[in-house]
Amino acid sequence: AGPRKVASASAAASTLSEPPRRTQESWTRIRALGLPMEKSAASTEPQGPRPVLGRDSVQVPDDQDFRSFRSECEAEEGWNLTYSKAGVSVWVQAVEMDRTLHKIKCRMECRDVPAETLYDVLHDIEYRKKWDSNVIETFDIARLTVNADVGYYSWRCPKPLKNR
Repeated sequence: AGPRKVASASAAASTLSEPPRRTQESWTRIRALGLPMEKSAASTEPQGPRPVLGRDSVQVPDDQDFRSFRSECEAEEGWNLTYSKAGVSVWVQAVEMDRTLHKIKCRMECRDVPAETLYDVLHDIEYRKKWDSNVIETFDIARLTVNADVGYYSWRCPKPLKNR
């Protein structure tokens, strides 16, 4: 997925107040997909760093992952504000190992739009093709839980960037 997907996910996730809860049904679907996974304990206490999985592995996000992701969305330290206009802000952070790779996060004020609606609009791949003129191709790879999926998103980039 290109940076835009990450930015969209960051914007949607930063407005959520609680992490998604997995049901027994969602665990059954995950097993049916045959994806490598790690099931966390029911405790919401931090359990230390999770192991780094290989490129072909998928890890179902737990409460600790949600808190960590939300914390990164809300953090200011280590991020450089590169754009702020009309309720839209964009931050960039260089990745330590490779200074040519950057993380991007965006925040957009959407007055009178519930977080759930924004989340649904950003993640409905059929509807996205109707409103997102930059989408080249998008599809679901796997749905891990009701609120966690693995997907592909390719988009048209402005010059001088190549499409991603």
